[in-house]
Amino acid sequence: MTNRHPLENNIWGSTIKQRCINGRSPNAGLMGKEGSRQQLCTPCLVLDLDALERNLSHMAKLCRDAKIALRPHAKTHKSIEIARRQIDAGAVGICVATIGEAEVFANGGIAKILITSPLPPGPKMVRLIALIASGADVSCVVDDQHCAACLDDLAKQADCNVPVYIDIDTGRHRTGVASPGDAALLARRVITSDKLQLGGLQAYAGHLSHLNDFEDRKKGARETGNLVASATAALIDENIPIPVVTGGSTGTVTIDPQLGALNELQCGSYVFMDVEYDPVDLDGRLSCLFEPALFVRTTVISKSQPDMATTDAGWKHFATKIGTPPRIWPDNGSLNIKPQSDEHGTLSVIAGEDRLQIGDSFECWIPHCDPTANLFSHYHVVRGDTLVDIWPVDARGAI
Repeated sequence: MTNRHPLENNIWGSTIKQRCINGRSPNAGLMGKEGSRQQLCTPCLVLDLDALERNLSHMAKLCRDAKIALRPHAKTHKSIEIARRQIDAGAVGICVATIGEAEVFANGGIAKILITSPLPPGPKMVRLIALIASGADVSCVVDDQHCAACLDDLAKQADCNVPVYIDIDTGRHRTGVASPGDAALLARRVITSDKLQLGGLQAYAGHLSHLNDFEDRKKGARETGNLVASATAALIDENIPIPVVTGGSTGTVTIDPQLGALNELQCGSYVFMDVEYDPVDLDGRLSCLFEPALFVRTTVISKSQPDMATTDAGWKHFATKIGTPPRIWPDNGSLNIKPQSDEHGTLSVIAGEDRLQIGDSFECWIPHCDPTANLFSHYHVVRGDTLVDIWPVDARGAI
């Protein structure tokens, strides 16, 4: 007979198996136990609730003091619970990237949802109309006359009103109308419809977000502001009202309010922050406006080489845009971690005596927050060293 570990029945008994089958975290049994943060089954996503709350509070104050509305981008966290907390802190609503995310958040009771990417004619546009017809408070962006006409036809068939924002190309050449004149023509098409309602303009300059130098970012934001002012003037010349001009990012949070071109910000990464944002000087004074709140916890699973160990978190658990590796947190300069394959990472000693042991676990500050969150099913929410809650990543993979 095979010998079993004395804890095996507790760990892999029917209750825990059922939790895994039902999609619950295998760490659910640690909830509320002191020291449970260090006992988590890894790799897992860890959310520091104290840091999250401070980030939410500070962003709300920045926007309140600047007298500018905040509609945070929920593609960052994909969590109904976090969206609720953002709105409770003063946000006017949320942004999402996909119709699938809009469906998830609307079904979770979140209102005033703006889908920031244009939806093409076909299934996605049909889903949008169905969602709005069901009573959901959802708006969308358009940058094309034909798409606006298709949206109008579907809205008429469903007999529902669709709030629409004109998307402006701010220089990234990803989406958006190419000129102020095109913005005015498209806005005219919207306001002549019985079912489309003009919500305003969207001018998102995401290409500026990670410019490290504050003055470079400020220069780019000023250019975007001038473009927005030209588009606004073109609409005013056509006697078209512009209730809202929405855009901006965490990277330009201290710049955009001063320029006056936007009256609503779409900041997203501020809730978590990440290594890629770390060198970005947010206010020109190198202030730490927001703090790391999201981590991946990983465990040493092999120690066959001196001064090096293998961990259980690889590229399946970290996402990056520019090849940035995660960073041990808190960082004391003695360890260096790097994903090496799908499932594994390498943890190397770069200073001091090698004391790594199999079973040691560490938390890593993530390279890029949005896609990393999308790699996991749960947030393991901690206060101090205690697991206090587990939140689902509700809109994970929602298209």
